[in-house]
Amino acid sequence: MLDFALLGVCLAMLAYYLLAKDHHSDGPPGPRGLPIFGNLIDLVRASDNITKTLGVLGEKYGEIFSVKMGFKRTEAMQTVLTNEATLARDNSGMYSDWSFHKNLGIITSHGSVWSKTRNWTFKMLREFGFGKSLAMEGYIQIALDLLFAKIDDKLGTEVNVDYFFHQPILTTMWLMIVGRISEDDKAHLTLISETTERFIKSSVLGPSLVNAFPFLRFVFPNWLGHKVQMDFFRTCTSIGKKLFDEMGQKLKASPLTSQPANLLEAFVQNCGKDDEIFNCKNFQVVFQDLLMSSSDSSSSFLESVVLYFIAFPDIQEKIYKEILDVAPNGKVINFEDRKRMPYTQAFILETHRNARTAQNLGPRRVLWDFLYKNYKIKKADTMLEFALLGLCLAVLAYYLFGKHCHSDEPPGPRGLPILGNLIDLARASDNMVNTLGVLGEKYGEIFSIRMGFKKTEAMQTVLSNEATFARDNTGMFADRSFHRNLGIATSHGSVWTKTRNWTFKTLREFGFGKSLAMEGYIQVASDLLFAKIDEKQGTEVNVDYFFHQPIQTTVWLMIVGRLSENDKGHLKLISEKAERFIKSGVIGPSLVNAFPFLRFVFPNWLGHKVQTDFFQTCNSIGKRLFDEMGQELKASPITHQPASLLEAFVQNCGKDDEIFNCENFQVAFQDLLLTSSDSTSSFLESAVLYLITFPEVQEKIYQEILDIAPNGRVINFEDRKR
Repeated sequence: MLDFALLGVCLAMLAYYLLAKDHHSDGPPGPRGLPIFGNLIDLVRASDNITKTLGVLGEKYGEIFSVKMGFKRTEAMQTVLTNEATLARDNSGMYSDWSFHKNLGIITSHGSVWSKTRNWTFKMLREFGFGKSLAMEGYIQIALDLLFAKIDDKLGTEVNVDYFFHQPILTTMWLMIVGRISEDDKAHLTLISETTERFIKSSVLGPSLVNAFPFLRFVFPNWLGHKVQMDFFRTCTSIGKKLFDEMGQKLKASPLTSQPANLLEAFVQNCGKDDEIFNCKNFQVVFQDLLMSSSDSSSSFLESVVLYFIAFPDIQEKIYKEILDVAPNGKVINFEDRKRMPYTQAFILETHRNARTAQNLGPRRVLWDFLYKNYKIKKADTMLEFALLGLCLAVLAYYLFGKHCHSDEPPGPRGLPILGNLIDLARASDNMVNTLGVLGEKYGEIFSIRMGFKKTEAMQTVLSNEATFARDNTGMFADRSFHRNLGIATSHGSVWTKTRNWTFKTLREFGFGKSLAMEGYIQVASDLLFAKIDEKQGTEVNVDYFFHQPIQTTVWLMIVGRLSENDKGHLKLISEKAERFIKSGVIGPSLVNAFPFLRFVFPNWLGHKVQTDFFQTCNSIGKRLFDEMGQELKASPITHQPASLLEAFVQNCGKDDEIFNCENFQVAFQDLLLTSSDSTSSFLESAVLYLITFPEVQEKIYQEILDIAPNGRVINFEDRKR
């Protein structure tokens, strides 16, 4: 049956399709979009070269055309438009979060706020030396001292140049804004630099998706970078507010009698003159705008300079010699020295030419309806920005490189980008258990489908080809085995063969699968179970997972060979974690199998947090046991046959490092405890429910037990014959 969640999606799509028909005769032409997705598919199909996509659509629809990016109608233009109606910025998604959801700052404002704030800010900055090489030399020298100190700290180590120059560049802008650099200021700059780096690293894909579908930033806050972006915004705005408040108190206590010495002083001094722009919140956003926009491109350029030097050491040597000629005694190079350094100047200009960054302009928003070349551009439409090309690129790459239906491979339905064949699976049958059978009738005994990002072959016959003996190594299965080929349940190849064969051979030596030999282990576990039952006398008992710990005790005894009080504590902890792990269900792992990244987006809902908790618990206990046994055997090597699997495993370390190592023991330990308890526990739960359902059967079994052991003695394996 179609679930209500899917009906909700269908209803939303229907409403969108019926009510959102916006292709008016007076608007620019363009391809008809799909519900929700808009024209994303048209953009993907337009050209194999993403840089030509809009050009191809332009050839078909003209110089100006309209497309839909998710929920947003967007005009793409091949000519520059300077109409005043388009000078607003987008006020949704990341851009809205950036500016307190208000018309503030420089980057995110429009109208008189943008005009007045921008003009006043850059006029003031020029007075403090911004754009004047000689005037800025003092600021740059302070920033360089910090940079050289940072380089000295890294001497003799590898240095990652990504964002290495961020903080020194931020320092230059900070000095013009705040006019000082105290120890507290350095701490603030470090914090801003770190959050800025994370913000930029969150890429353009997240903001592009959010621009098309603003609500997604609340659904996938981690994956789309929303959490990181908000961390940067909050850090900047909180520091900006602190600076504003401190300056306000300072000027209140001691009003200025001279010209302001920095942008902050000038801004606060003007408060009360024009409340539209001279207010705390506008300063916070301007402060954030200046720090963010000043550092990214300059930092990227300096990174390019370093990489250029590494790629061309001969150029590095020539510049070094020119510096020595100008400053043989190690004096600081100043702006005037450039006239004596033609080679260095030429190098900088050449690097500028080769390392120029692509423009990544923010989106424009239309403030009111206006006519442009006989087309009506509507209020609130978005002018196309290059950032959205990141989204197109992601879909394009998937669509072009994900074509998997080759003639020599199994047939199957053609999947959609990202979703794969999930819709085909949903439509195949109202009964989920019949889904693959219905598709099999259409495509044959072997067919191919895509589960999210994964290609899967469905077969109606058993395949025992050696090539199929590997396990999935993504999602939960990867997390469970340190993302490596380890253990029994998650390994393949020689690791699987050797680990599996050795483990079960050794377990059989300790009685595994031999009823008489296992009786001792079972008796210990039974005593624990009966003690647990006695504690529950007179109360309701939930039989779900009631038998987990006793069953795991049996396996523990064969692995570890003992059951101390500490061991009982470990077993109880493992049992509780395993119970939560199994209760987390199969839906979460199934979704994660199709879309592995989702486990980081919805760690609680998909059970990833619970599963990881179980893995970490088992692995930490397994490592502790392995280390303890290693120390024990080192202090007193055994001269007899090993008494447990653990002892035998550690004793073999050094013979075959591929399987006899700590990580492989940890995963095998986890495999044995989890797989041994689940099915056996379910069987015993069924036995209890059977006895409850059929009390006459329960009575007969009870009478038979009394006949064999009237004095209450322990039932043993030999008693089964009676």
